[in-house]
Amino acid sequence: KFDRNAIQSMEIKEPLKIDYENESVESIVEKIEYAIEQHSSFLKVISKEDLVEYEKMNKLRKWSKN
Repeated sequence: KFDRNAIQSMEIKEPLKIDYENESVESIVEKIEYAIEQHSSFLKVISKEDLVEYEKMNKLRKWSKN
């Protein structure tokens, strides 16, 4: 189920320059992680209070009949 109020966007990025012959797998994976913004440096740190509230909402969603 999709939230119709969510704003979505897409950005077309330049192709990655990967040297498959000379780069390590780790280096290639790291480039891809950066490119798709999934590298650990993109992780958002939330406060403990926000985490508790988030978990409460998850429990409510679990038992809701929507």
